[in-house]
Amino acid sequence: MNRIRKILNSNVVLVDDDEHNSFIIMGRGLGYGKKQGDIVQDSDQNQIFIPLSDSKQQAVLDLFNQLPQKVFELSEQIIRHAEKELERKLNVSVHLALADHIHFAIERCRQGLTITNRVLWEIKTFYRQEFAIGQYGVALLNEAYRLTLPEEEAANIAFHIANAESEAKEGLDSMQSARLIREIKDIVLYSLNRTVDEDSLHYARFIMHTRFFAERLLTGKQLPDSGGLYELFHGEYTDCMPIVDKIEAYLRKKYQIIITREEKIFLAIHIKRMKAAI
Repeated sequence: MNRIRKILNSNVVLVDDDEHNSFIIMGRGLGYGKKQGDIVQDSDQNQIFIPLSDSKQQAVLDLFNQLPQKVFELSEQIIRHAEKELERKLNVSVHLALADHIHFAIERCRQGLTITNRVLWEIKTFYRQEFAIGQYGVALLNEAYRLTLPEEEAANIAFHIANAESEAKEGLDSMQSARLIREIKDIVLYSLNRTVDEDSLHYARFIMHTRFFAERLLTGKQLPDSGGLYELFHGEYTDCMPIVDKIEAYLRKKYQIIITREEKIFLAIHIKRMKAAI
């Protein structure tokens, strides 16, 4: 049973359960007409529960007190759009992080301040779906506040969405992932010494595989050497293995990462497919 300790706004309440655990619950009109001590039913599947640790509780409450309700409402609209487009639930941490970022972005824009996003190109290129969500968010904010937010803000929103996409990616730094994807892509295209149509299906497939590969590397979840694919297919991809060896040497030197043979053969397969198409 969740009992209201404090109403933060009409859509957000602070509650304690029977075990004295504290939560912030977010939901449309959740706090409207309620008062301290009232029971909040948790039957609404659209409610968002954010657990609060004792150490972070005051900081989170201060954040809610500082941010306008309109910011939270627009942030939630962006998150709902993202979950619909990505067809997955985002980590609950995004509900606070994105609202805080949006408020800061609005204030910066009003003051005429621009912060350069150093991985704008990488986010646009390698996280296209998330970047489109960021563009949706920028358009929403521009209309709501009569602003002209720069393109960097679409990438910033995309960055928050990408970081929150999956519990399985916990600990993933999307900015580092974007850099790693670019580095691998640069090694491959330089080695092939060919121009590539970045709108082609084969290039998109290569980038998608490289993205998943980078995420596995950075979260310590490489494919294990257990499937025997390397022994089975190594002979068929001898023309691409030198490129894979360059990638392996680069990762070992810069990131101290040793890639498995299973990962190497999958890289070779996707390099071969793209090479055949350009």
